[in-house]
Amino acid sequence: MACDMSKLANFSTEKQQLIALGIDTYTGDVANYVAKDVDTSAGSMDSEMRERFEKDVLHGEKYNYRTYRKYKNDIFEIIETVLDQTLPEGWNENEFFNRFVETIRVDLGDKNEFYAEDNGNFIVSKFSGNHWDTIRERMDMGKSFSVETSWWEVHFYNEFERFMKNIDSWTKLMDKARKSFLQAFQNAVYAAFADMSDMAPEGFVGHGALSTDTERDNLLELIEKVETANGVKPVLVGTGAALRKLQKNIDENWIPESAKEERKRNGVISSWEGYDLMPIPQVFKQGTFDFALSTTKILIVATNAKPIKFVFEGDSRLKETTDNRENMDMTLEGQIQVKAGLAAVTSDFIGHWDLA
Repeated sequence: MACDMSKLANFSTEKQQLIALGIDTYTGDVANYVAKDVDTSAGSMDSEMRERFEKDVLHGEKYNYRTYRKYKNDIFEIIETVLDQTLPEGWNENEFFNRFVETIRVDLGDKNEFYAEDNGNFIVSKFSGNHWDTIRERMDMGKSFSVETSWWEVHFYNEFERFMKNIDSWTKLMDKARKSFLQAFQNAVYAAFADMSDMAPEGFVGHGALSTDTERDNLLELIEKVETANGVKPVLVGTGAALRKLQKNIDENWIPESAKEERKRNGVISSWEGYDLMPIPQVFKQGTFDFALSTTKILIVATNAKPIKFVFEGDSRLKETTDNRENMDMTLEGQIQVKAGLAAVTSDFIGHWDLA
């Protein structure tokens, strides 16, 4: 993903070039720097960024504590803008997110709005802030709704100084913030999606370890019921542990060699009885090493819509920590904040099977 230069119109030409260099260096898409005489290796790009920071942000002065103190807001502005363009693209290559998550960005204070049709089976499951507590709201009429947003935050120490001193790369500096946010967002999305099992209406829920032909037939009947109700072929979604339980009784004499190899590589094969399987990565409950997602539940999802609505609101902001927690070891501490929210929303019929 190369830098979107149209979003940098309010910056000086020098800062536009620095921000574009930062985005392209981080993403590896150097579309703005493809001239034959430009060295686009990672080390060269990092050196170019340090030189541009000193020239265009520090106004020719060498980086030290005094120049940091003098120009820190300009430094923060560059980091914030690079994060704003790279953070929403963080899961573009993730099949689960491409299939089930709709992401939008709105300006700070603007209302995000979605609309869901009525079929008497509509629930919003809201997540906000640095927690995964859910609030479910059933709506009996098709209506517009907004996703609640709140501030998410990560802390960092001396990362910019380490970059300027050629200890760390620009990529490592940005990873400190971006990967922390993405991990928190992804965990919340997976938890919200898994909680959609609570949306399964009466008659669309079943259980059994598939130890008998009757239980297997009942599961296939439930899958067919979901497909008939929605007019779309379902996909079966669960954690790796749940999908392995689903497949444990497969007779390998009946599956091709390619599927056997797939099972050896990934632990599961990509289909069961003609239906696609999609694993959800397991996550921990906040602050513990206990699994947050069920190891026995299978969601039967048949939809052309994206049930997870994820909203970025406004721009990220970087704040230096200068309160009474100021560090005695003189390290420079900061906090990056991003306002975001998500909701699990569906008007389709969902099935739920528990393999316990």
